[in-house]
Amino acid sequence: MTELIPLNTHSKSSQKSQSSPSLYTSKNSIIKTVTSPRKNMKVKFDSSIFLDDLFKKALRLSTINQTNKINKDALKYSIGIDFVCYGTYNSKMAYVITRPDGGFESIKIVENHIGNLKCDINRKISQNEKEFIEQFHMMLNKMFVLFGKRWYETSEVDLRLPKKAMFKIIEKNQVPYIWFDQSRHYSINQVLTKFFFTMFECVGIDLTNPAYKWHDKILKICVTLPSDFHSYQRLCLKNCLEQIGLTNKYLLINKSTSLALPFMVKKLNDKTKKFIIDFGSGYMNCSIIECINKREVNVVDQLADRSISSKKFFEKCYKSLKSQAKLKGVLANLDKNLTRYDLYKQMNAERLNISKTETWTIKTQSQEFMLNMKKIGIEQLATSIIEKFKKTTLIDRKTFKIVNDITDILVCSDAVLYEFLEPLLRYHSHKNMNIIFMDNDCASIGAAFLSSSTLNLTTNDILPYRIGVGLYNGVVKNLIDSKTNFPCSGKHLFQTLIDNQTTLRVNLYEGESPLARHCKHISEVLIENINKAPAGSIKIELNINFDQNGVLSAQAKDLNSNKSLPIRINIDSLNCFETIKRTKYALKNSIQTKPDDGLDAELAKQLQDFDLYFDYLINLFRDSDLEAKQLIKRKVYLAKKFISKNRLRIMQDDLEQLRIELDDVLNQIKPKQSQGYGYSNYQTNKSTYCNIL
Repeated sequence: MTELIPLNTHSKSSQKSQSSPSLYTSKNSIIKTVTSPRKNMKVKFDSSIFLDDLFKKALRLSTINQTNKINKDALKYSIGIDFVCYGTYNSKMAYVITRPDGGFESIKIVENHIGNLKCDINRKISQNEKEFIEQFHMMLNKMFVLFGKRWYETSEVDLRLPKKAMFKIIEKNQVPYIWFDQSRHYSINQVLTKFFFTMFECVGIDLTNPAYKWHDKILKICVTLPSDFHSYQRLCLKNCLEQIGLTNKYLLINKSTSLALPFMVKKLNDKTKKFIIDFGSGYMNCSIIECINKREVNVVDQLADRSISSKKFFEKCYKSLKSQAKLKGVLANLDKNLTRYDLYKQMNAERLNISKTETWTIKTQSQEFMLNMKKIGIEQLATSIIEKFKKTTLIDRKTFKIVNDITDILVCSDAVLYEFLEPLLRYHSHKNMNIIFMDNDCASIGAAFLSSSTLNLTTNDILPYRIGVGLYNGVVKNLIDSKTNFPCSGKHLFQTLIDNQTTLRVNLYEGESPLARHCKHISEVLIENINKAPAGSIKIELNINFDQNGVLSAQAKDLNSNKSLPIRINIDSLNCFETIKRTKYALKNSIQTKPDDGLDAELAKQLQDFDLYFDYLINLFRDSDLEAKQLIKRKVYLAKKFISKNRLRIMQDDLEQLRIELDDVLNQIKPKQSQGYGYSNYQTNKSTYCNIL
């Protein structure tokens, strides 16, 4: 399922990679240092300097002379893993070898090409399954690649897209299982476990010997994640790492933090802010990092935008090549001999050796193809990054310059973008700002050192968006503010809506909009075994917690009896009612970047106001005759049911129609005094009525 190719050990990978720094052993010590192959580039590429500083600092912290020989069995490993994307999906692993006293021994890098699960190409896929495939892509992010109807199918020589695929899922002990052809089935934990075990074998840890205590050999494993790598993915990684025996030995951090470490090590006393732009995940991730002290790195802000994607750019390049190959009659050879991964490597190598040009030549199987960068949109990609920044607080609206408290910009990106992005960043930055382009290897190396005891650094990741709980009317009630550091928690008080209610379904959302339709649905919490009682008499407190690794947990308590209630967390699964509902209304399970025109806030305010109006009517008629009381209660129940059913698409016109229908009911009950009970009168004396409730 997974195949690891250690650098400089595999026949195909023995040559120096042009897209990552080469490693060599110094004559005077076994410390690995880094040099950059980008000698001909005009832009500044200084990641090798910072990596050298990182290694030298680790060497200074070592208390044993490097010439002393240490028993290999006494060495321990600190592992850093970074999932990266090159059109296909890879992972890079760096590991620090530590001496028994905690001193630094050496560092090594392993590059791994991840093979994907294959499927039966003769099967069809349903709409719900297609929607879940998109969510499953988000869940495993860099482990599998799923684009709507198609699976990426990986082999040694090809990367093709089958036209049809079958995808089904069941829930078993809250661990999703997938299977293909009705015969093969894999669990997410099994896939991840095999992946990590293969990594450990590559490090040199003997997993086949029962007497070998390999758990003791690993000090800690640090996995870098994109800023939108949410709780479901984090929970899968947590379950897997604990299942294989690494409880309390893992750390899940934002990739920007690990990217910044090589730079931070050089200036640990510098408390100014650094701006990280990361395209290594295939789309734009940004963070602002600052040092709190010599041992603590703080994430100030995060941003992830999938609409700005270098992966899409490479897809356009590949499409252009296929069109040319079709005209030349060599399309079959192109499909067979040039994968998206090969294209990425060749284009990055091309950028290292030539100056900025509009047309590139791609060679494969004695054929030459021309790529016009301007037509494909390389300049648009670079410009879209700057335009995105202009809409944030990073750019001063008056001067259109990056704010002064940011002193350095670190860019981890494809070599293709370097020379197009650098002048734009330079134009919008002040004179004293440093712009540094870093290699993707910095992320895995930084993660490896973070997991070791060599630097004794701690990180404080944050929630990029606010976390809220969805109410029945489609409004999101804020639980945890955005930019809150992990660990964090929030709570909300619920009450039963109907008589004898025994379960309560709560949806959690991520996003800044007050409406659920414009937020990302991240989890469904099901509270069970609620005592039977009249509607509104049972009050339940729900606590939502995110630990240091950003893993979600929840607890519920009945405030009437002060007892804990059993709870189930269903995170983005196909069985989730909210997922099916969003599919029905064609709402993507992602955070929409629509402009804040104030309409969402106004609609949310009206929905909340209607909720108070419903409570007001129930209380106002509680002393009336039985027939009137039951009629009002019935109409209010139907109105709430209508709002709940249509919460993802309800508009102001729908609320106006509800208001008219309720006023008609009031006219039937008390025709002479209906004006004193209507919605307009409630609005006039709202503050007085709210005091009654």
